Amino acid sequence: MKNLIGLMIGGNFYCYSNKLTSLEGIHKILKSMNGAFFATNNPLKSHVLGLLLVKGCKGVSLDNKVVQEVLNRYLPNARGNKAVIEAQSELLDLDLEDWAQL
Repeated sequence: MKNLIGLMIGGNFYCYSNKLTSLEGIHKILKSMNGAFFATNNPLKSHVLGLLLVKGCKGVSLDNKVVQEVLNRYLPNARGNKAVIEAQSELLDLDLEDWAQL
């Protein structure tokens, strides 16, 4: 994914069935979008908080509905790092440590 650094999407972002296990650094790759991030049918296990730092991300769709619900409570994110910390705290309280990584 390194060749996509600085990517800007004008609408939704779809990445179905790509065998993604982590979204580590997604906020460094996907700088902005104007829609929702769809990553269903992937074996994701960690590092989803970066989605809260993608400007214009309005929602997420994940296979893990608990994680999806937590993230969607903070999207769209108008509070920056404060929202990330709050979402991280919620995920940690739910014993979802791997998901709570940036």
